[in-house]
Amino acid sequence: MCSRHNERHCKRKRMSFEERHRCILDAALKLFSRLGFHGTTTRKLAREAGVNEALLYRHFQSKETILLALLSESQGRLDPQALRAAVEGLPPPEALSKLLTFVAEFTGKFQHHNTIVMSQIRNSPEAQEVFRGMIEERVYVFFPLFEKWRREGVIREIHPAALFRIIVGSFVMYYHTQPIMAGTDLDISLETMVSALQTLILKDPPIQGEAIQ
Repeated sequence: MCSRHNERHCKRKRMSFEERHRCILDAALKLFSRLGFHGTTTRKLAREAGVNEALLYRHFQSKETILLALLSESQGRLDPQALRAAVEGLPPPEALSKLLTFVAEFTGKFQHHNTIVMSQIRNSPEAQEVFRGMIEERVYVFFPLFEKWRREGVIREIHPAALFRIIVGSFVMYYHTQPIMAGTDLDISLETMVSALQTLILKDPPIQGEAIQ
């Protein structure tokens, strides 16, 4: 979401096409969070971004294209090929630990952005189709690894799709609840969460105190 500095910046009359483009996306993220996709009109969006509707349409053809741009911006930052390269050649337990950490850090870094976008794509069939394509691209990295480790007896007999959703869902829930759990018995570090998931997934996890970092 826009910082106050960025909000002031977006009210400037003269700025580059790229700067104005960024301001429109930031305004959309803010209004989608507050008003929802259907409650955000192009008139409200233009006012929030400090532009008129004609200029808004020079950047984006519709609200749907803005939502698609936000979706691409958030999910596109997770490069499946970079993830594959990061774990190739590592022993399976170490590769799993690295994969879990990679997903955990990505989820935390873009939590707010992703939460807003994901809550709104249900209102756009086109955005849902694009999101499915992005997920399938990531699945092609995760699934072969999970299937290979399952065949080798490294991980438990868990359906790859279920395992993928368990991993992603666990970290989404972790970041959503951690501020509430702070200072309670349920307050745990991210490292503890990664180690716990690793222990649950591996058939023969490292004994306590020897979890792979």
